[in-house]
Amino acid sequence: MNNEPIAKASRSILIFALALSIASCAHWRQQWVAPETVVGQRQPKEILLTRKDGTQLVLWNPVVVQDSLVGTTGMERRAVALTDVDHLSLRRGNTLLPAVLIPLGVIVGLGALIAATWE
Repeated sequence: MNNEPIAKASRSILIFALALSIASCAHWRQQWVAPETVVGQRQPKEILLTRKDGTQLVLWNPVVVQDSLVGTTGMERRAVALTDVDHLSLRRGNTLLPAVLIPLGVIVGLGALIAATWE
């Protein structure tokens, strides 16, 4: 009996469950205080900056320098005037969902693998 299709399906289920849990781990949450307060107090590693014209930019290691938010985007250093910033968002994690989905994905994947190889 050829169990290869079932083994592939079980691996696919496991990969799907893990990918879903990773994708659901974090999301951007808008901050309702002044950008300089967020960056100064929380010192985030990354921010999603939304300008007043609606364009968005992810800044890594942001700092406030005089009247601007300064950070990097990839290898490029960027500065955005605080007066041009509409709002900031910080990446927030959801610990409950991955804590449930990862073990569930592993159990389902192992169960499918055992069922595929059961003789």
